[in-house]
Amino acid sequence: MKELAAPIQEIIRTYDWPGNIQELFNALSYAFNVSDGSVIRPEYLPDYILTN
Repeated sequence: MKELAAPIQEIIRTYDWPGNIQELFNALSYAFNVSDGSVIRPEYLPDYILTN
């Protein structure tokens, strides 16, 4: 089972999500798939989310 690191939770709460739930789902799916451990950290999110 994977968990979200505290910083990623803040990023998710403050990002505008113009694509709504589908964009959130895609971003978290991407982070889940590229993560190498049990914790999903901010660097695993798509770059465009981190630059906003």
